[in-house]
Amino acid sequence: MTSLDGVRNPLTTTARCAGEAADCAVSGSSEIPGLGAAQQRGLLKAFAEDQAERRGCSGPRMTG
Repeated sequence: MTSLDGVRNPLTTTARCAGEAADCAVSGSSEIPGLGAAQQRGLLKAFAEDQAERRGCSGPRMTG
């Protein structure tokens, strides 16, 4: 997944919802105080899994 400025975001997930791709990404500063890459990845994974379950989507997978 790339951002609007064309830079690839390394922390992304993708799932299928009603036949369409549904992507999530951590955005903002890559340096969030007190939150390393592993913690960001864990939060993104938890968020994506929760949203997929709520919306009846196929299991999300991490792409970054």
